[in-house]
Amino acid sequence: MNAKSLYYLVALMMIIFATSCKDDVDHSIITPDKLPESAQTFLENYFPTNKITSANKYNQNENGSEQLYLTKLTDNILVYFDTKGEWLGIETPKGLSEKGKEVIFDKLPSYVGIKDEFNKHYANNKIIGLSKENNDELSFILDNNMKSYIIYTHEGWTYADMFLTGRYELPKKMVDFIKGDLQTTTKATPSYLDKYVLRFSGHRGYIYRFVDSDKTFIDFYENGEWFYIDNKDKKTINQEKVKKILPEDIYTTLRNNFADAEGTITTVARHNNESLYGVTYKEKKFALISKDNTIIEPPLEKAKEYINNGFKPQEELTFETRTNTGGAYHLRHAFIAKGKNTEIALVTDYEGAMRSISAGPITSSGEGVVALPEAILNTMPKAALTYMKEHYTADNPILSIRYNYSKDQNDISDRFYFTVLVPNNLKFIYFDAITGKFIEEYTALVEEE
Repeated sequence: MNAKSLYYLVALMMIIFATSCKDDVDHSIITPDKLPESAQTFLENYFPTNKITSANKYNQNENGSEQLYLTKLTDNILVYFDTKGEWLGIETPKGLSEKGKEVIFDKLPSYVGIKDEFNKHYANNKIIGLSKENNDELSFILDNNMKSYIIYTHEGWTYADMFLTGRYELPKKMVDFIKGDLQTTTKATPSYLDKYVLRFSGHRGYIYRFVDSDKTFIDFYENGEWFYIDNKDKKTINQEKVKKILPEDIYTTLRNNFADAEGTITTVARHNNESLYGVTYKEKKFALISKDNTIIEPPLEKAKEYINNGFKPQEELTFETRTNTGGAYHLRHAFIAKGKNTEIALVTDYEGAMRSISAGPITSSGEGVVALPEAILNTMPKAALTYMKEHYTADNPILSIRYNYSKDQNDISDRFYFTVLVPNNLKFIYFDAITGKFIEEYTALVEEE
C-alpha cells in the first residue's frame, strides 16, 4: 500500500467532516450491493456477524472516476474503502473481534502460535482502530490510546509498539545518540507522526527503531548501540545525516576510496560489536571498512581455496561473488562456483570462514542431490562425524552444512546442522559448534496422523 491510500483515508475523513457542515459535497447513500465487490468480500470474510447498516460513496473528482466508501456495521463499526474496494481503515469502538484480527494475522508470519503470542502481548487491551500505512505497513490504536504497528523488520513482519512516556524505557545511550549526533528528540508530542520510536522483539532481544521525519530509520540494540540505518521509502540517506552518524575517519575513508558513495548511500550497518561498517551505495555496491579504517574486500581467494581443497573439481570453475547477503544482523558473502557439471554454493563470514556449504539441490525426493565430499566433512568437529557414522549410513548423504546465526553481536555461532537425506524426507541434525556434541534433530516434512 503506497502513500496514495493513506491520502485517500485522510481525504475521506475530511470529506465526511465537510458533509456534516455542507449540503453540496458530492456523495450519495448506496445499497450494500453497490459497494465494490472486493469491499463486500472483505466485510464477509472479516466481519461475518456484523450487518451493514449504511453505506456511502464519496466522489473524489468531477468525473466521478475515483470514489471513497464508508460503511457502517452493527456495533458501530466503521470501515473505509478506496475506489477499488481495498480497505483503508477500520474503527471498532468495542474492540476488534478475533475474526477481525485476521486482517492483522494475514500480515504476520504463519508459524504455529503467532495468534496466541499476539493476543498475549495485547491481552489487557482492545484494538479500537486499524489503518494502512505507507510501505504496506499497518497501524492500530488500543483502547488506552497507545499506538502500535505491523512493520517489516530484519526477520520479516512483526508487531511493534510506539514509544510514549510510561509505556517502556528507552536505552540511555540511544537517547543520547539521537539528541546528540542527530540533534533531535524522542519526546512524545503531536509531532510523533513525523518522528517516532518503535520497539519490537527480534533474534537479539528487543530492537528499538527510531524513524526520523524524512523516513530514515535507525535500529538500536538493547544496549543502545545503533546497528542499522535505512530509509522506509528506499531513498538515499541524507548525506549530512550520514556525516553526523559515521565517525569522521570512517566517512573520510569512504569518500576518498569509493567515489560513487557520497550522496548515494542507501544503508549503513555496524557488525561484530561495532567493529565493522558496511555501506550499501549506488546500484547496490558495497563497501566494508573496519573501525581502524582498513578497507576489507570479500574473501574470494579463501573461498576458492576452500572449494578447491574440499571438492577437488575436475573442471575449471568460475566464481560469482555476492556481497553482504546476511542482512542487518550478520555480515555474509556468498560465492557461487560454477562449472559444466558443477554448482557449489558457499557462504562465509567477512574473514572467509565457512558458514554454509552445499553442492546441489536440497530436496526430500533425492533427485539431483549431491553429497558433500569427505574432505569438506572432515573440517567439522570429530564428535559430530562420529555421531553420524553411528546413526546413519551411506544411504543418508549429508547435503549441506549450515551454522546458525549468533544471538550476541560477536557473530560466533554456537551450533551448526547437517541436512541429511532420509527416505522421502530430510533431517536437520544439530551439533555444538565447538565440541561437535549432538543437540537435537528435526524432520523437514511432518507426517500427518
